[in-house]
Amino acid sequence: MKKRALVTGASGFLGSNLALHCAGEGYQVWGSFHSKPFSLKGVEARKLDVCVPEQIESLMKEAEPSLVFHTAAWANPDDCAKDPAGARQVNVQGSKLLAEACARHGAKLVFSSTDLVFDGSKQFCTEEDAPNPLGVYGKSKLDAEKAILEVQGARAAAVRVVLMYGWGKAVGRSFAENWLRMFLTQQPLKAFTDQFRCPVWVGDLCDALLSVAEKDLQGIFHAGGPERMNRCDFAKKLAVEFALNPDLALPSSMKDAAFADPRPFEASLDNSKLQRLIGYAPLGVDAGLRLMHDKLRAQL
Repeated sequence: MKKRALVTGASGFLGSNLALHCAGEGYQVWGSFHSKPFSLKGVEARKLDVCVPEQIESLMKEAEPSLVFHTAAWANPDDCAKDPAGARQVNVQGSKLLAEACARHGAKLVFSSTDLVFDGSKQFCTEEDAPNPLGVYGKSKLDAEKAILEVQGARAAAVRVVLMYGWGKAVGRSFAENWLRMFLTQQPLKAFTDQFRCPVWVGDLCDALLSVAEKDLQGIFHAGGPERMNRCDFAKKLAVEFALNPDLALPSSMKDAAFADPRPFEASLDNSKLQRLIGYAPLGVDAGLRLMHDKLRAQL
C-alpha cells in the first residue's frame, strides 16, 4: 500500500513543489487549495478552508494521510496588517484545527513557519533564540507554532523557512521568477541592500521538510540556505546566471519602502540543528541558480 501525504496550500509555490516532491518519493498525495484551483500530475486536488473543521475532517477521512504538510497561509505581510483578525483566523486558528485533526487521525504534522518571527537584532538566529516578531504576519506565524506544538498527539514540527527561489509548479511563483520577468522585459528592479536573509533552493527545502516528517522530528527547526545575502546581491547573481543585465537591479533601502507590516532588516537563520539531525546541506546561491537555469533548459 502506498504511503499517503496531504499538502495544504498545494497551489502555492512551496506547496506545489512539495506535493510533487512527495509524489516523486512514492507517496499518494492529496493537495488542497482555497481559492486557486490547480492541476499537478500525481496529486489529488481538493478545495479546503482550513478554518472549517468539517472540511478538514472530510479531507482527512478521504486521504488518510500519515504525513500532513501545512503550507497554506495568509502569507502576504501587508495584507495581514490590513486585516489582523482575518490573518489570525487563517494562520493561527486554521493551523490549530489542522493539528487537532492530525492528532485524531494519527498523522504527523509539519508546519511551514517563517524567518520573520525575529526582530533583526541578531545574525544567524538559532532555534534557542527568543522570537520577537515586528509585524502582524510574523506574530501570527509564531502564535501558530505555539498552537500546533501544544496539541498532544500531532507530533508537530514547525520548520521556519526563508526566502525561497525556484520554479513554481502550479499557481504560486517565487520572487526570483517575477524578477526574471522584469529582467527579460528590461524593467528596472529596486532591490534592498539592507535586508539580509538566507535564500534557499526550493528543492533543498522540500527534501528537508520530508526528512523532518519521515524521521518524526518534533519541535522547531530552521531551514535556511547556507549564505547570508541581501536582495540586491541576489538579484545581480540571478541576472548574471541567466545572461541578463545585472545593472537593472537598482540598490534601494528598506527604510524607503512603505510597508503596512514592519519586517526586520536582519532575518538570517542558523541551520546547524538540521545539519546535525538530517544531514541538511542546501546549495549555495550560485549553485542553486545554476540548477534553476538547468531545469529551464531541460524544458526547452
